[in-house]
Formats: sequence, structure tokens, C-alpha cells
Amino acid sequence: MLQETVWLTLKPSAIEGIGVFAIRDIPLGTKVIWEYDTVEIESLTESEFESLPIEIQEEILHRTIFVKHEPVEFLNPNCATNYRSYMNHSDTPNTDGVTTLVAIKKGEELTEDYKTMGQWHRLTKQHMGGVV
Repeated sequence: MLQETVWLTLKPSAIEGIGVFAIRDIPLGTKVIWEYDTVEIESLTESEFESLPIEIQEEILHRTIFVKHEPVEFLNPNCATNYRSYMNHSDTPNTDGVTTLVAIKKGEELTEDYKTMGQWHRLTKQHMGGVV
């Protein structure tokens, strides 16, 4: 099973901070990101989120994109992290965030287009600045 499902590692990225990289060649159409257990999902009101210490807000915002008109939900930073939370943005992505859009070579960074995630919440817009 591991031979058929383990594709990725985290490494420093030339794009931004930490990125997701292929540890072997990945064929077109391969599902590389698996859904996480909803037990790890936290849900807060906007005011509860804003009452958190800024360091915690930044840690969550650095790994999450909030979508406008949806609850402020995120993966608890103390839980096992999902690779997707480290995937960097590209205007010409090689994944849709879950599945490869092209064949990816060993060592290549996996990216997704953040603009496809819906209209961003103001908290995400403030944190991300001019990305989108």
C-alpha cells in the first residue's frame, strides 16, 4: 500500500517557506493528497478566532485559506498536518490540490492555484496580501 500511496515530502521551497515535493515520479491523474479526519477540524466564530493570540492566528492563517460565507474552520495546528496546508500557490499549478494535473518528476515542487478555492474571507485576504 505504501508503494502506491506515498509520494510526497516537505522541504524548503524557493516559492515560499516550506513546500511539498515529489519523492518519486508521479503520473498524471494521481491522487496525492488524501482527506484528513474531521476530528482534527476546529471551528470558531470570527470573533473567537480574532481573540486568539496573534502567533496562533498567524500559524493557522499560514496553513489555511478561509472562504467567504463559510465557517472559520481549520486543521488544529497541534494535529498531524495535511500536506495540502504546505502546498504553495502557482498561476500554472501542477495539481488541483489533490490530484496531479500533469506528470510530476521526482524532486519537483507540487503547487495549486489558490484562486480556485472560492472567494476569500477578509482574514485570508489580509494575511495573503497580493497573492491573488
